[in-house]
Amino acid sequence: MPQPRTWRDLGFDNSLITYVTQASSGAPDASSAPVPDVHQAVGLPSTGTCASVSMPGLDWAAVATGGWTPSWAQWMNEGRGGFTCQRTLHYSDGHWALS
Repeated sequence: MPQPRTWRDLGFDNSLITYVTQASSGAPDASSAPVPDVHQAVGLPSTGTCASVSMPGLDWAAVATGGWTPSWAQWMNEGRGGFTCQRTLHYSDGHWALS
C-alpha cells in the first residue's frame, strides 16, 4: 500500500490534500495495486462559491483547473468545522483526471 507523503506548504490557508505515492516511473505498472483516489479540499473562498477556486499549485499532473464542489469539513477553523470546496482526482489509463 502506498505511504502518505509529508505535508507541504502551498501558501494557502485552510487547505488539505491527500497524496499517494506512485511508482518511480510516474505511473503504476501492471503488477501494482490500483492507485487510490486523491481528495483535495480548500477553504471556501470569500466569494462564497467554489467556481472561484484558482490554485495552480493544486492542478498537478496535468489535471485541469476546476471541478471543485461545495462541502463542509470538520478540519476547518481549527477543528470547529466550516465550509470547503473539494474535488477528487482518479488515476486511470496512465493519467490523473477529475472524478
